[in-house]
Amino acid sequence: MADITERIYSIVLYIVVFFCTIGCFWLGEQLGPRGEKGAFCRKALFLLGILLPCLLAGLRADSVGRDVSVYIVPNIKAARAAHGGFPGVCKALDMAPEYLYMVLVYLTTRITDDAGLLLFLIQLLTFLPIVISAIRLKKEVSIPLAVAAYLFCFYHQTLNIMRQSMACSFILLGTAYLFCNDMKLNFKTILAYLCAAFLHKTGIFGVVTVYALCRLSTAKTRRKLYYLIYAAIILVPVILPLLFTYLSSLGLLSQHYLWYGDVFLYRRGVPAQWLMKSPFSPWATAIVLLLIWRTGIPCFYTYINGIHNPRIASVRSISICGLLMYVVIHYAYSTIYGERLALPYAFFVILLVPYAAQGKLRMQKKTVLLLAMFVFWFCYTFILGLDGRAGVYEFRI
Repeated sequence: MADITERIYSIVLYIVVFFCTIGCFWLGEQLGPRGEKGAFCRKALFLLGILLPCLLAGLRADSVGRDVSVYIVPNIKAARAAHGGFPGVCKALDMAPEYLYMVLVYLTTRITDDAGLLLFLIQLLTFLPIVISAIRLKKEVSIPLAVAAYLFCFYHQTLNIMRQSMACSFILLGTAYLFCNDMKLNFKTILAYLCAAFLHKTGIFGVVTVYALCRLSTAKTRRKLYYLIYAAIILVPVILPLLFTYLSSLGLLSQHYLWYGDVFLYRRGVPAQWLMKSPFSPWATAIVLLLIWRTGIPCFYTYINGIHNPRIASVRSISICGLLMYVVIHYAYSTIYGERLALPYAFFVILLVPYAAQGKLRMQKKTVLLLAMFVFWFCYTFILGLDGRAGVYEFRI
């Protein structure tokens, strides 16, 4: 009974914070740049909207989010015990090339040994790039709808998958700057992509593949090329072992990637929680169906809208790649860990949702999309229990 009460309390808390956050961005968008007072109110509302989910993340107990106890708390203890300033912290953590994350740990541990400040900053560096991306694309993208897509589709994951979530957000930000510059590389795009690469080990792969997909969106033969990419993803179980063996023979893979290869390709030292008894079980099938739901509905709307836009084509194709990658890894390796590998591409659903609301009947589309995202969040987090131990919220105070 106590567990049910805690769940209901957590659901209500998350819903209140989510809708207050969306409401702040909606009010701010309605105000627009109406003189100095209007601009000030708009910025104040946006600031409040940014702070709410970040404070919720920072005030949570260490039990909320599995990876908090896996590496956040141990990293803080190691950094506090390290000598020799920042180089000493880097040596103690041994997490190259994730230097920006190590900077965060170093700076926060100079102030406090409590994890709350670091958790707040991690969420800030996850959510802020998403907000900036939506603002940069505000002529095409509804800011509150993009925020809603993040909160309902990814917020709970970011309470667990923290370093990679920051990297994914910066990949999204860099791509938004790329869109604003007619698909041409610019300083802001390069800077955002570098941040992604130095926040998580998988960042560089996400950067390269996302940029390549964006460039393809301007090619005359883009449809044929996209089909080739989709086919390559489907052939991952064949391609990946060959690629892994070749790169290993050249000595180009670090110990971290060798470990991933052992886990996924050779099933050596596989953590029990990563595997499913059967990828075809009702529970496993429900996961796949929900992820298809998350990506499929906005994809469907972007198709029927009939708006020919290379930015929409890029976002849609990247989102589809993320879904395909998850499904292939899910069935090929019987693991739910594929969602982490597909996360840099899945994050583009945040832009896909507002793009889907374009064209005729915008209000009806926004209502359907918002309801679809809410259903996804509730089923994925509270019914299937895929919350990374973030479904039951506890304050750290």
